[in-house]
Amino acid sequence: MLGKIDKDFYCSANCYADGDCETSLCGCQTCQNDCKNHHRKHPTPEQFKEEYGFDYPDDWAVYCRKSKNDEWEIGAFWGAKHYQCKEIVCACTPFGTPDKDWRPE
Repeated sequence: MLGKIDKDFYCSANCYADGDCETSLCGCQTCQNDCKNHHRKHPTPEQFKEEYGFDYPDDWAVYCRKSKNDEWEIGAFWGAKHYQCKEIVCACTPFGTPDKDWRPE
């Protein structure tokens, strides 16, 4: 997939292809801390706030699991907080449901 940097990150500007960033001389792998397009595929709400600078809105979609063995379910963030899901992933990227063995960094 164009824009895929590695297993966990992607380029939201779609500038990363064939192992290199098309807009940077040093590539995403070395300048990722400075690049505003370098994002997690499956961020938690805390990681979302850290990367984008604002809280994940309560009415935006998330994937959640009540325990590690449950399937991912989709719903609004406020509902996931209300039902105290064990794992919550923001559904703001085009990568869909995380793998069953997904764990936050």
